[in-house]
Amino acid sequence: MKRPADATVRSSPPQTLTPPDGEDGARCWVLRSDSDGIDRLLPRTSRSVLRMVQLAPGRLHTRLFRFVGRAVDVDGGSTDLPLRATGTTPPGRATVTVPLARHGIFTAAAHDLAPDDVLVWPPSTPYFGVSPAGYRWVTVILPAASAPRVEASTDAGTGLRAAPSSPAVRRAVDELVAAMDAWGAPGATRLDGDRAASLVTGWTQVAEWALAHAARLPEPSVGRRNATAVVAAAERVLVRRLGEVVYLRELVDELRVPARTLEAAFRSVLSMTPMRYLELLRAHAVFSSLRADDPGAARSVEEAEVRAGVRHGARFAARYRAVFGETPAQTLRAARERPRPS
Repeated sequence: MKRPADATVRSSPPQTLTPPDGEDGARCWVLRSDSDGIDRLLPRTSRSVLRMVQLAPGRLHTRLFRFVGRAVDVDGGSTDLPLRATGTTPPGRATVTVPLARHGIFTAAAHDLAPDDVLVWPPSTPYFGVSPAGYRWVTVILPAASAPRVEASTDAGTGLRAAPSSPAVRRAVDELVAAMDAWGAPGATRLDGDRAASLVTGWTQVAEWALAHAARLPEPSVGRRNATAVVAAAERVLVRRLGEVVYLRELVDELRVPARTLEAAFRSVLSMTPMRYLELLRAHAVFSSLRADDPGAARSVEEAEVRAGVRHGARFAARYRAVFGETPAQTLRAARERPRPS
């Protein structure tokens, strides 16, 4: 039987937006999608994302886009609800993230980032953070093989860095996004040579500017750093023990922190209590298990709930519906009715 913790990560390997007709990156494309539900978001997110948790009730709406070029890969999108994401940046690549808009604080690695911060992620950097509702972003990834100067600028030992953007940089990014028609109708658009070359040049220049101007972020306050560390440690315990009955006092004993400290850390980082976050993890685990295609998928709502440690099905169903907009039974029914690959 599949371990309960696995279901909180993914129900299947990620399937990122890819060019149609099996074509590879030798040709340039702009790919766009528009969807509702975190189940539609997960298969389309970057392969670097390990876990994503929706932090507010409601049907998550996302718009994603990707530019597949010969020497640069650009993706981005928007989400209307706050999300908690963890993962690792691609190895051997320089990664630059430009926040386009947001309606709240964007937190990454214990840093509350300024609205004009352009983030630079060294290769193979573990990341964890919270994006607020209304978050829009674009990420530029340059392979080391095609951008050796960029790779030489990247020091994997320095951690997350940031470059405060200027109005000129913002205008350049906005013009590139518009040139891609990033927010156009869902689908795929193949680009002609001149237009593709212009986009490759423009996005490479944005990334190189960020790498040249990025500096290490100031150390977060001791309280903020400790709160983030406590939440990360507690999250690992909750995921590992997802199928068990977990009490707050047991979590406190295992982490060796006072209950007041644990509660304050979760409210500071995730704006909720540890037990509420455990409910969300279980809801995501049940959802993934019911939607999974693999042989280890749950065959009934009861089986999925038992695996995820749910003890009160009726109460859980109401909270589950608040997150996913449907009951567990409706999720299972929809999964059984959807077309299966031959």
